[in-house]
Amino acid sequence: MSLSALYVSVGRREDARRTLIQLVARQPSPEAFLLAMKTFRVTDDLAGEREMRREAKRHFPRDPRF
Repeated sequence: MSLSALYVSVGRREDARRTLIQLVARQPSPEAFLLAMKTFRVTDDLAGEREMRREAKRHFPRDPRF
């Protein structure tokens, strides 16, 4: 996640988004989704957070965190 934050800090938002999506694709665990959602939120990418939450709900429909 720190790589994503670094990308955002230097204005490379699309690289940050791609990095988070790849992380979750490689390890689609609830924790990975939560961390990606948090990173999207703290980097002011609320659309990214919403998209990640939708995907998390699809993968883990019974998890109340999503």
